[in-house]
Amino acid sequence: WYGANLKNYQYLEQLHKAFPALPLLATEATLEAPSAQHIGSTPWKEAMKYAIDIIGDFNAWTTGWIEWNVLLDSSGGPTCIGPSATSVCTPLVGHCDAPILANANDQTIELRDSYWHMAHFSRFISPGSVRIGVDVVDKVAETVKVTAVVTKGEENGDKVTIVVLNTDGSNTQEYQVKLGGEFATLKIPPHSIQTLVVS
Repeated sequence: WYGANLKNYQYLEQLHKAFPALPLLATEATLEAPSAQHIGSTPWKEAMKYAIDIIGDFNAWTTGWIEWNVLLDSSGGPTCIGPSATSVCTPLVGHCDAPILANANDQTIELRDSYWHMAHFSRFISPGSVRIGVDVVDKVAETVKVTAVVTKGEENGDKVTIVVLNTDGSNTQEYQVKLGGEFATLKIPPHSIQTLVVS
């Protein structure tokens, strides 16, 4: 999540190559504070960073992805940097975004765009899923990020393939999915995420 964020997956590949039995987990990710998102970004663009990162991590042998802050207050806090000289954490209120923001005064919650992006993964990719390789042609790879897994189906336990796509392109992108000799031509709108369940 740090350094060349969203472009540093080669290091996970190198680590996996050196230690193939070592399970890799993405354990730290958070987005800009809600108050800062109007400066060159939006909640949707921020949420797309999660999808890009999860796809990149999964494709580079990561076996899981953990959200740093699932629930924060509506200002993006509290967060805690510490321990300080007094052994008490120093709160930085408004430091982060979260998939769920709670307004303590109104007793309401807000499901942020990152909540819905994460749902594409958490709802369809269950523990025990196995990632499978995907081939993405160069033209599509410029704007579409893809990962695929084989997992148990919800209804009858049959195996199904889940493909999660995310694009930050500004145009609708046509693509083909080919599995076992069958294929379908589909489209993904600009700045969107899709999950395909193929049985």
